[in-house]
Amino acid sequence: MSHGFFQSLSTDDIILTANSRLSLYLHDAYDQFQHQQHKTAWSTPQILPLQNWLQQQFYQYNFDGQILLDAFQEHCLWQQVIEESKLALNVMHPTQLAELVQEAWNLLTLWQVPLSELSPFQEQHEVNCLLTWFSHFQKKLLQKNLMTASELPEKLLAKKIHITKRIIVVGFDDFNPALKKLWAYLKNIDIQNLDTPSQVARIILEDTDSELHTMARWIKKQWQKLFSAYMN
Repeated sequence: MSHGFFQSLSTDDIILTANSRLSLYLHDAYDQFQHQQHKTAWSTPQILPLQNWLQQQFYQYNFDGQILLDAFQEHCLWQQVIEESKLALNVMHPTQLAELVQEAWNLLTLWQVPLSELSPFQEQHEVNCLLTWFSHFQKKLLQKNLMTASELPEKLLAKKIHITKRIIVVGFDDFNPALKKLWAYLKNIDIQNLDTPSQVARIILEDTDSELHTMARWIKKQWQKLFSAYMN
C-alpha cells in the first residue's frame, strides 16, 4: 500500500481485508510506516478479515440467541441431512458430498439466487436431491435456531446494524450481491484497491433475471459434474 493510504487513516477507521494474510501484512506495513515517520509509539486502526468482522457484528446484535455455525459444524449438519435422506442410499462418499452441497448452499446464499431458479430442473435427479437437502437443512436451522456464515450479510442487514465509523475494504476484486446490499445500507464504505493488477474476467448480461438464470445454470452444471463423480 502507498504512504498516502496510511496517512489518510484515522485510529477510528475499520479496515476489513479479504483474508488473514492481508490483515497481518497491513499491520506490519502500518508499523513500518510509523517507524519511517520517526515515531516511537502510535495507535493502530482496527484491521481484521471481513469474515471476522461480520461475526463480531453478529454477536453484538444477536439479541435472539441464534447460534452461528462454524464451517465444521455446518459440514456435520449437512452430512447428517444427507445420511438421513432416502435419496442418499447409494451415495458412497457422504462426507465429500456434504462438502459439495455446503459449497452450493453458500454460493446460492451469497449470490442470492432463489431456489425457484432451480425448480424447472427438478425432474433431474441431481437437482431434486439438492433441493430436497436444502429444504431439510433449512428446517433444522429453524428448529435449532442456527444459522450459517454465508447468511451473515443478510442477517446483519435485517438487524439494521448501526456503524458510524468509516469502513475501509481492501483486497477484494468484487463483492457478492449479499455484501453489496450490506455496503449500500451502511453507506460509509471506502473500497480500496491493492497495487496489483486484477485477473478477474467479467461477462455483461442484460438484466438481473439474466444474471440469476446464468448463475443457476452454472451451479447446476457444476453440481451435476461433481454429483456424478461422488455417486459412482
